[in-house]
Amino acid sequence: MAIALRHPIAAKVNDRASFLRYLLTAFPNFLAEWENKAEKEFLQIAKDNSDGDIEVESTIYSSLCSAFNDNADRMNMFYQSAFLMCYSYYESCVAQLSKKVNAPENILAICRSKSISLSEESLKAIDYLQHDLNDLRNNICHNNFGTYRKIDSLKRLSELNVGFDYDGNTLFFTNPKLIIDALDKMHAVLHELCEKLGYTTKYIGK
Repeated sequence: MAIALRHPIAAKVNDRASFLRYLLTAFPNFLAEWENKAEKEFLQIAKDNSDGDIEVESTIYSSLCSAFNDNADRMNMFYQSAFLMCYSYYESCVAQLSKKVNAPENILAICRSKSISLSEESLKAIDYLQHDLNDLRNNICHNNFGTYRKIDSLKRLSELNVGFDYDGNTLFFTNPKLIIDALDKMHAVLHELCEKLGYTTKYIGK
């Protein structure tokens, strides 16, 4: 029986992307489940403390449910954090690959050092990641709720209508579509680079 030996760097590239993608898709479901459970608990609390008065019960229940008003902010906070985790994944993998081949920490520099050519799709993705998404990353890290920089990039991303909005004052994630698309591009670029570098799964035995 053949034994599959994954290259450690390629394994890290694939496994981390898989984990981040799961995290992005699981959190909204987790939040919805928490809200459904909390609603039932709030209803029971309202009944237990209303002495049978329907109006009092409704008032207590409505007051308790006001906690859900912050869910959009919680979701936005999570998505901003998740976006930074995805960008960190991309940068850390690039850094590790650069160190491995003794090249500057830049994908194109790695390619030049090894005379590698990436696909046109990957080159377009790299340009997108290094410009518009890097500008978003910098704004979240350094200028959030402050003075935003390179707002043309933020406007372009907002116009894509993929769960990210920028109104000139705040930036806000409403769903994970933009982040998942970015993560998929990051993973595809890194996966192709690993293959071109020969960092693939080896099979030993029969």
